[in-house]
Amino acid sequence: MSSGAVVRYVDEVLGRAQSLFGQPEVSGGSPARSAVSLVNGAGELVRGNATRIAPANGQFAATFTSFTNKAAPALDALAGLDDQLGRTLTDAANTDRTGRNDSGQVRNGAATDTRILGPVSGTPAGERALLVQLKGRLQQQQQVIAAYKARDARLAALVRSLSYRGRGSTGGGGGGFSPASFGGIPRGSGGGSPGGGGGSIPGLSALTNLPSMASLPGIGRGRDANDSAPIGQLPPGAASPLTPWSSKRRVAARIIWEGRRRGYRRDQIIAILSTALQESNLDPRAIGGGGAWHGIFQQDSGYAGRDDPNQNIAEFFKRLGDKGGPGAGNMYHTIFWLQQRPGEPSAAVALQNGRRAYLSEIMSKQNEAMHLFDSLTAA
Repeated sequence: MSSGAVVRYVDEVLGRAQSLFGQPEVSGGSPARSAVSLVNGAGELVRGNATRIAPANGQFAATFTSFTNKAAPALDALAGLDDQLGRTLTDAANTDRTGRNDSGQVRNGAATDTRILGPVSGTPAGERALLVQLKGRLQQQQQVIAAYKARDARLAALVRSLSYRGRGSTGGGGGGFSPASFGGIPRGSGGGSPGGGGGSIPGLSALTNLPSMASLPGIGRGRDANDSAPIGQLPPGAASPLTPWSSKRRVAARIIWEGRRRGYRRDQIIAILSTALQESNLDPRAIGGGGAWHGIFQQDSGYAGRDDPNQNIAEFFKRLGDKGGPGAGNMYHTIFWLQQRPGEPSAAVALQNGRRAYLSEIMSKQNEAMHLFDSLTAA
């Protein structure tokens, strides 16, 4: 076979290898992840109405509480699955794009080799040099395909691991979701139609029409009279462990619960929430500083378990406790000390030597933190 025929054959093989990769402009990731906010909204609707119905008595109140205790975590699980699916589909599309690019670079490299060595390929030494180069490009393309084949296998395994259980499943552990995992309010108790499949949720459409508890005699909400007023009731499940896909409100509820458990006042917990909002917007998967900082409170590698949102929060509170905890003076100053200059002897010295702009940054989220706190607690 002449060197020209070899060049054409290698280019054809490299081109066929490149065609194994697609050029997806979009993926199913965006629609899947956009569904997360809708499902989270449904979960918050269920929790909000659970708080509103809590003071009532009777069978409806009891069965509604049972329903919300199952429905809200099930919706959280579904949102987590949708989010993970969306991320995996996005990763799959990106893998296709980068794989096509990498294999294309190999093909372009072969063309460059041919252009450089072509003028001398008429000699035995030149022909041999060209053949060696092209053989190396074939091996390089094989390595690209093998690497992306392994990557695709991992992504496929991730998709298969998502447990969207179908109708008739019983719910429970494993992170799966099914309508049956909602449990049930007896048919008719919520105004639902008697017919339909086993996956329907009777009376769900009526949730938005429930009266405000604040409008009923003797039941007022109102804001706390002062910062040290007792913290009210948190939504069901606030103490339950977080996952990397927990919603913003679930993370906030867990922080409030942890703060209350450790004896922090309302204003102190709001300062802690404000810090977490500034650091990560309450996203357990947030990564900053070029990969140096992870999680809700953007912790460095010195924090054990920082990628576990529960440990991330617990370790923050532990170290905050070492700086004075609930007995500290200005909580924002104490947090500045912990986050910016933990090696200083006091918050005052930390403020004197640290980046003061950070104090303004964590305080800038105070109103949002207060709103989250007030919306998640009940008087």
